[in-house]
Amino acid sequence: MPRYTRQEINKWKEVFSRINTNGDRFIEPYELIAAAKEDGLEMSDEEAREWLKDLDCNDNGKVEFSEFIKRFGERT
Repeated sequence: MPRYTRQEINKWKEVFSRINTNGDRFIEPYELIAAAKEDGLEMSDEEAREWLKDLDCNDNGKVEFSEFIKRFGERT
């Protein structure tokens, strides 16, 4: 997997931080729902849990930045 540039990492950290509104370094379902709503999208609790479950590599029920960037920051 190619390495990320500092600019790319910073870009994805900004996106992650926008979703992680409580600043605890994890994305939780309620934060994902709020971010979707901010973007004009509807998301149910079940949809948010499924989305997070798909990203949650260590099964702690939350998405950390490293898990987030693996999925969304994937370089092509």
